Amino acid sequence: MKAHFDRLALTTVAGDLAELRISTHVDTDGSWWCWAAPAGFPSAGPSSQEELVLATHFGHQFYGHLREAPDFRFALTGVEVDEFRLYSQLDADIDRLNFAGLVVSEAIWTAQGSSKKFESFRPGYRWRPYEGEHEQAHR
Repeated sequence: MKAHFDRLALTTVAGDLAELRISTHVDTDGSWWCWAAPAGFPSAGPSSQEELVLATHFGHQFYGHLREAPDFRFALTGVEVDEFRLYSQLDADIDRLNFAGLVVSEAIWTAQGSSKKFESFRPGYRWRPYEGEHEQAHR
């Protein structure tokens, strides 16, 4: 997955290339995580309308690239999403809570009750469509 995201040419709204930071680690369940974020973007999340628009722009690029990625179990883009749930912690919350943008394998989706909140993402995957950071901020 890291090699896949190494090939992403992340761009700003103006079309300039943005540096991408990518790292991997193993969680307490023994599962591998791949984390990718634009370098220099506020780690606490967007604090202005301009940053909200940019975060949404980056989010759409991440999801577009994820559609072409090697197989994975689940993915999410946003602020503080790293290890939002361990694999062993995936449960009915994925249907109840607002995890807009959550992409899960068909196996996870089926095991969690095949929620109608999830739509097709790509073959073998379902998702709760990404609303964008600026849309979520207005709720």
